[in-house]
Amino acid sequence: MCWIKTGAKVAGVLFAKTGVPGGDDKGPKTWWIVDNVLSFDIGWVGNAKDAKAQVADDKWHHVAVTVEGKAGNIQYYVDGDATGNGQMAVNQFPEDGFKQRVNMGQDGRCDGEFGYYEGLIDEFAVYNRLLTEAEVKQNANSDRGLSVEPDDKLPLKWSELKVQ
Repeated sequence: MCWIKTGAKVAGVLFAKTGVPGGDDKGPKTWWIVDNVLSFDIGWVGNAKDAKAQVADDKWHHVAVTVEGKAGNIQYYVDGDATGNGQMAVNQFPEDGFKQRVNMGQDGRCDGEFGYYEGLIDEFAVYNRLLTEAEVKQNANSDRGLSVEPDDKLPLKWSELKVQ
């Protein structure tokens, strides 16, 4: 899940997970925007689009996708509300036993088919369990966010050095 802000009519990858840099092995997992809506793709098995909720409108949106591997259920959320859903053979290419590469904002596949994300991404989170609808809604409506203390962080130190 994450917060996104795009321009109008934007396509691009939010999150991609592949086995090797630039490879299509083991059915890469890609979460992206196409035709102004969210889509989840797993390589040769296919993809499922959320045809109900437009997210490419130059506004901030909290977006999430939950993917249940055994049954292959995919559920999209926009601004805390369940929107479109789908189903596909998510576990047709299991990820056991290979090194995973994770990309944010870019496609991890060799052909770069899905493109770079052009827009803003904030508070990106990946969970190792299936979130409930109530948990997604709670995160979307939270006024606390995923803040961290800026002390001794690289961007702050770099700006201090630049000022000196």
